[in-house]
Parts: sequence; C-alpha cells; structure tokens
Amino acid sequence: MDKSELGKKLVELVRQRDWVTFVEVAELLEDHGVNTKGNNSYEAQMDNVIFWDGMSSEMIEVFEPLLGNKELFFHPMKQMDLHVLLLYGGCLKIPIVKHLPPGGFKTPHWLPVYFRTVPIKRRR
Repeated sequence: MDKSELGKKLVELVRQRDWVTFVEVAELLEDHGVNTKGNNSYEAQMDNVIFWDGMSSEMIEVFEPLLGNKELFFHPMKQMDLHVLLLYGGCLKIPIVKHLPPGGFKTPHWLPVYFRTVPIKRRR
C-alpha cells in the first residue's frame, strides 16, 4: 500500500475515533506493514518542543503531508488525559510542556498531542 493510501486510512481512522494518539497512528501503520520505529522526532517550530520521538521516516512521510494539507490537525493533550498514553505505554521520558515560554526551551520538552480532523478553535 502506498503512502497516499495509508494517509487516507489514517484520516478515516481519525474521523471515526477522533482524539487519536501517536501510538494509535503507529498501530494502524504497523498493521499495514510500515515499520514505525526509528530515530526521528517530530518537533514544533519552537526550540526543543517535541510532539513525538522514536519514529521511522516512513511513519512521518504518511502523516506529515496530511498536517500540511490541513486534513489533520494537532490538538494539545490536557494533563489529565496523559493516563491514556500511559495505558498504551506511549510516554516520552522528557519533561512535559506545561506552558510555552517565548522562544521555546533550552532542553527538549514533550508536548503531547492528539490528531483530529478539525482545527483548534482560537480563543478571542
């Protein structure tokens, strides 16, 4: 299955379940023969803010275009939702972002996110 078809399957998974984690994305891709383990991180444009780590480039090549095309969006995970990742065994071993300082962090920090098909509603 090519990356475009995998991307469609990923969008469908997110549409069906909503609030999908990186662990669930990896499970979907592994079920379709994609090696998801690797040495790559997916980071914010802000210094030292990491969304997920330990991924293969193949995994990133499936979801990154969907973010760029605005088919999928990241939504920050609330602190109280971290138990979801603990149940899946999917936590990074770096400090969690509690607030975003101007300019980012001096050391790597993890910003746990969900995949969704709707953009974040901005507060006014």
